[in-house]
Amino acid sequence: MSRLNKVFTAFGKKNFSGPRLLVIGAGKYAAETVAKLISDHPKAYKIVGFISCKNETVGSRLSDAPLLGPIDDIDKISRRYKIDKVLIASPNISYREMSQVFFAFRAKRRTVFSIPPDIEPYIASHFGFPFDFSVDYDRAVSWYPPVKRLLDILFSVALLLLTIPLMLCVAVAIKLTSTGSVLYLDKRVGLKGRIFVMYKFRTMYGKSSHSSFDKTGWSKKDDAKITPLGKLLRQFRIDELPQLINVLTGSMSLIGPRPETRYYMNLLIKEVPQFVERLNVKPGISGWAQVNFGYAASVAASKKKLLYDIYYIRNLSPSLDLLIAFKTIFTVLARKGAH
Repeated sequence: MSRLNKVFTAFGKKNFSGPRLLVIGAGKYAAETVAKLISDHPKAYKIVGFISCKNETVGSRLSDAPLLGPIDDIDKISRRYKIDKVLIASPNISYREMSQVFFAFRAKRRTVFSIPPDIEPYIASHFGFPFDFSVDYDRAVSWYPPVKRLLDILFSVALLLLTIPLMLCVAVAIKLTSTGSVLYLDKRVGLKGRIFVMYKFRTMYGKSSHSSFDKTGWSKKDDAKITPLGKLLRQFRIDELPQLINVLTGSMSLIGPRPETRYYMNLLIKEVPQFVERLNVKPGISGWAQVNFGYAASVAASKKKLLYDIYYIRNLSPSLDLLIAFKTIFTVLARKGAH
């Protein structure tokens, strides 16, 4: 029996405790990685099973092994088994396969993704960008998300009450200065890939009240389609005040990465696969990237801006959110980065 099959067979005989771990990869590297994991931490994880990738060789005798199926069955497997942690253990995993894995678990908020340190450089080289899912987000800040949600509700209610008179005036002004609806409903990608409708005040001529996922291009600073009133609203971020409703309903947070449309999310993930890491937290009205980098109008700029978003996700804390809130006030007053 090959070493791979011996390892696989051992999983069925041992009663592992701890978080339920799914391994992406069923080749020699996956077997050796999990064998070392079990050797170093005998009862740290309960191995649920393995998923085979296309560009790897699986052992010939797997009858006694928990090989759950090929990666194309990942959606079905994610629904059937309770998974706490996903270990990417295939050096040859493709962008398509990585995306399949992530989006199969997008609705399961507590699922954590990891990559072994010794293949991290290889995958970084393969994808052309530093790639690291190894941070255990939910464990690292397990106490803060419910507190953050409570603060979101309290502050969004307070801000809505304070800004209702202003928003009513803005609504009237939009109606008087241009034809079209007051609000612009924009479909965006939120936590774990869920689609939601984001509310904004309309700032452009002839803009439909609803967006589509069609390619429309990044917004330009001096776009001729922006109304004079719209330029003013954008400068002071007043056009984003209706997003307080999104915060109140739970699709957004006051602080977090800015949500992208599905078109641009797919485009950016294809260019920079770890862009999916932004989907591990709720999108926000303001965020670390917004106050430090501003608006990104290209793939290259989005890559640079992503570094700030990843920093925020990995260092999520009340103090960082408070710092972003103060920097947001300064950014708005200084009218920086508005498009």
